[in-house]
Amino acid sequence: MKSYVISDETIKKISIEDEEIQSSLHYFLIVNASDIEQISSKFNLTECNTGECLERRHYTGIETHKQNYFIGLNIPKINEGRISAQQIDIFFGKNFIIISLNEEVEIVDKIEGEIFNKPDITFKGVSNPTNKILYTLFDRLVLRSLWVVSELERKIEAQEERVLKIGKRNMVNELIALRRQVFKVRRYLSPLTYISDMLLLNELGIIDDHMIKYFSNIGIKFSQLNRDISSLHQSITSLRETYESEISNQLNEIMKVFTIISTIFLPLNLVTGIYGMNFTYMPELNTKFGYFVVLGFMACLASVLIVVFRRKKWL
Repeated sequence: MKSYVISDETIKKISIEDEEIQSSLHYFLIVNASDIEQISSKFNLTECNTGECLERRHYTGIETHKQNYFIGLNIPKINEGRISAQQIDIFFGKNFIIISLNEEVEIVDKIEGEIFNKPDITFKGVSNPTNKILYTLFDRLVLRSLWVVSELERKIEAQEERVLKIGKRNMVNELIALRRQVFKVRRYLSPLTYISDMLLLNELGIIDDHMIKYFSNIGIKFSQLNRDISSLHQSITSLRETYESEISNQLNEIMKVFTIISTIFLPLNLVTGIYGMNFTYMPELNTKFGYFVVLGFMACLASVLIVVFRRKKWL
C-alpha cells in the first residue's frame, strides 16, 4: 500500500493507518484489493464499494454512491501478440482517489513518479489535486489504447497484404483470432464514453468547475477512440470479405481449368463415341490406316481448341 497526502502543490508519503483524515487535505492511495477493507472506514466507503463492486473487476464502468464514484477500468496491453487487460478499480471522492490493483500497471507507476517528482508542475493552479490525478490517468489510458489500436491496424494491414499475395485457405483461423482481439479491445474501451458522460454530470460535485473542460476534452478523446475501434471492426470485416472473395476467385480458377479440360475432351469423346457404335457396316473400320487417321484428327482437334483458348487468354 502506498499513501500520499497532497497540500499546496506538495506531496508527502504517509502511513494511512496512522493518519487522521482531514477534509482540507487531499489523499492519493495505490493499494491492493485486499487492502480496501482496512481503509474503507476512513473514507466512508460503503460495503458495495468494498465488496460487490470489487467482485465485478472484469467490467469497465462507473457507479455513483453517496460520497464517491466507483470506476472499473481495463487497461489494454499486448502480450506475446495477444490482447489482454490490466484491471484497475478507482474510488474517487471529493478529497481522495484510491487506485486498487491486482498487479503492477505501467501507466499508474508513471503517474506516481510524475506526481512525486514534480508535484509543483503537476498540480500548478489546481485546487483539487485528485481531479488532476484522475484526468492524467484517463489521458494515459487514451495514449496506451491508441498504441494498441495502431498495433491492431498494423496487423490487419499485414494480413490484408498476405491475403492478396498468398490467399491461403488456412488463413481463416488467423482472421478469426484477429477479429476476437478487436472485439476484446472494443469490450474494454467502448464504455469509456459513458464514464466520461457520468463524470461530466458531476452529480456529487466532486469535479471542480475549472476541471470540467479537461474532462470534457477526455470525453472527446474517448469518443474518437471508439470511432477508431469501430473503424478497426469495419476493417476486419472488409478483410474477411476480401479473403472470402480471394478464395472464391481461386476456386473459380480451378473450375475454369476443369471446364477447359472438359471442353477439349468433349469433341474427342464424340469421335470415340461414333466409332464405338456397334453397326455391322462402318467403312472406316476396314481401312488400313483408319486408326491412325482418327488419332491424328483427334490430335489436331485438341490442338486447335488449345490454340483458341490461349488466344482468348483462357489458358
